[in-house]
Amino acid sequence: MALRTKRTRKSELLRQLQLDLLQLQGELGRHAEGMTAAVDQTPARWKVLTAAGCDIRTVPQIARRMGLSRQAVQRIANHLVEKGLARFVANPDHRASPILQLTERGAAIDDAICEEHARWSNRISRKLETKQLESAIVAIRALTRLMELEI
Repeated sequence: MALRTKRTRKSELLRQLQLDLLQLQGELGRHAEGMTAAVDQTPARWKVLTAAGCDIRTVPQIARRMGLSRQAVQRIANHLVEKGLARFVANPDHRASPILQLTERGAAIDDAICEEHARWSNRISRKLETKQLESAIVAIRALTRLMELEI
C-alpha cells in the first residue's frame, strides 16, 4: 500500500535517523548487557544506580531522566534496596518522595560498570571526530525537545 502523504526530504532524513537510532539503541543495549553482567547487574539496574549516584534523585526524577515509567524505576529501586545496593532517605523537599541513595556497595558496583564503560567508550570514540559527536548531540537534543513539545 502506497503512502498518501509524500515525505519531504527532511522527513525522510528524520525517518532514517529514527531507524538508525533504533539500531544504535540495540547495539548500546548489547554492549551494556556485557558490561553489567560482569557484576551481576542489568542495564536497567545500572541506569538507576548511575542516576542515583550522579545526583540526589527521587524515583520520579530518575524515571523522567531515563524515559522510563515511575513504576518500572520503583521496582528496580526496591530491588536495589533489597540487595543492599541503595537505600531510601528522607527528602526535605518532598515528604512523600524519598531520595534513592547508593550504599558503599552500590557505589562500588556503579564505579566498576562505569570504569568498564570508560574503557569501551574511549576505544569507540577514538574512531570518530569530535565534531561528529558534538553535532550528533546537538541534533538529538533538539529532536528530543521538539518531541517533548508534541506530547
